[in-house]
Amino acid sequence: MERIKIGTFEVTNKEIIAIDPCYKNRMMGTINKAKNGTYNVYAYVGKINDWGKRVVAMEAIHADDDYEAETLFWEYSSDSPVDSGTFSFMDSEYYDYTRPGGFLDEMWYDKNVVGMLEQYHIVDNRASICSAGFGDGLYEISVVYDDDNEMCETICAVRVTFIDVTDCDEE
Repeated sequence: MERIKIGTFEVTNKEIIAIDPCYKNRMMGTINKAKNGTYNVYAYVGKINDWGKRVVAMEAIHADDDYEAETLFWEYSSDSPVDSGTFSFMDSEYYDYTRPGGFLDEMWYDKNVVGMLEQYHIVDNRASICSAGFGDGLYEISVVYDDDNEMCETICAVRVTFIDVTDCDEE
């Protein structure tokens, strides 16, 4: 399986929302207290049986905490529904601007969700979006808590897993 850096985005209001970008209700996503700053975004791409290359997982890791993902202590957080075949991590304040009637609404949606040709990519400096592998369903969200925070309530990394790695063919 290949780990590909697909870009970065900024969190400025101490929250990351993990959500299908087509949902109009932010409560359909997972909102996490997060460390402000730059997050590096990675896609894990693997060959899945006869389906070919697919995005297996996407993760966002704060630049100050971006060690090899295997050394981070990932904890299960929740399952998140996907109905559009796409998934996004973004600054939660920015999410409100992308919604219908929001500051970016149709322009953002048409550019970044409708007709998306790439299997994975970074959208802009406040959000990341990628194809959800096989499509709709419930996907596991895992987080890494920032050990600089005494209460361990703030995350410094978030991951969505689309496909169990045991389904990946070795290349």
